[in-house]
Amino acid sequence: MRETRTNRRTTAFTLVELLVVIAIIAILIGLLLPAVQKVREAAARIQCDNNLKQIALASLAYENAYGCLPPGFVNANGAEADQFFGVAPTQCGAQAYILPFIEQGNIYNEFTGVDKNFWTVPLMQPVPPNQYVILPGQSLAANFWWGYGFAAGQGYWANVKTFLCPSDIAEFVAPTSGIWATYICFNSGGIDYLGGEYFSGNIAFGRNNYASNAGWLGNYNGNVQTSYCIGPYYDNSRTQLTWITDGTANTLAFGETLAGAAPPTQRDFVATWCGALNMPTAWGLNGTPQWYMYSSMHPTVVNFAFCDGSVHGVLKSVDTGTLNYASGYMDGVVYDERVLSP
Repeated sequence: MRETRTNRRTTAFTLVELLVVIAIIAILIGLLLPAVQKVREAAARIQCDNNLKQIALASLAYENAYGCLPPGFVNANGAEADQFFGVAPTQCGAQAYILPFIEQGNIYNEFTGVDKNFWTVPLMQPVPPNQYVILPGQSLAANFWWGYGFAAGQGYWANVKTFLCPSDIAEFVAPTSGIWATYICFNSGGIDYLGGEYFSGNIAFGRNNYASNAGWLGNYNGNVQTSYCIGPYYDNSRTQLTWITDGTANTLAFGETLAGAAPPTQRDFVATWCGALNMPTAWGLNGTPQWYMYSSMHPTVVNFAFCDGSVHGVLKSVDTGTLNYASGYMDGVVYDERVLSP
């Protein structure tokens, strides 16, 4: 009997070889990760553009239905409040009024379900005197949007996807100061104001990343003919497209904002879509974002919708004067559009 023997040699990675493989994988991941992040940001920016497109087109549909763009802010103390918006206005801004035009009529109707007068009448039709009846013990503030009780996820608690930029996480942010109830530019007693009211703490009102364009500082002197670079949305505005003599394609309508400080600084404020978020352009886009500036989480641009429904990214480095001229709808100044966009 013959005996056969086979010599088998087992192979394995040496420690050095294993370390080399791990190093190569780490390098590949390091090269791939920025590319993945760029693709993700590009997708987020496209969605942000689409959100602004929907908001701008909804505002145009509103203008077609009612004869004017939605109001920048319905202010109980404004001169036109009683005449056009009823005696107990909502303190809402443009985005609340366009809900039916972005397929969110169910949320819009939840307000009229608890108060049929909440949205008053179509804004081109003056309100008859004393049409809005104030019940005994009821104050003007009873009609403010935060004065109504809704179940979780309904009314002002609802997060509307169209109002949220995917590059930000506004719906998950816990602000150190609070959430804006109203944020506006207005004139009272001859004094110009920028500010508003906010609720302290992390109130879970539906969040918002987009603001209507008030212009440099809104209708700061109460006269649309003489206010510097006034935007199409301001305190009790009822702007008609024919008034935009600078051209709808040249005039900002809505833009992005974080409504507060940006990372790495901890966020101090966030905004709600139900209350007015009526932003000025006076402080431009340069520098660290603050509560009084248009801003975004995109690396180099802040997205804006124009009054013709188009959407463009505006460079954060843009000259503030040019941005102001782009924000005004009847200032008569021609600006170089190439300065705005990359």
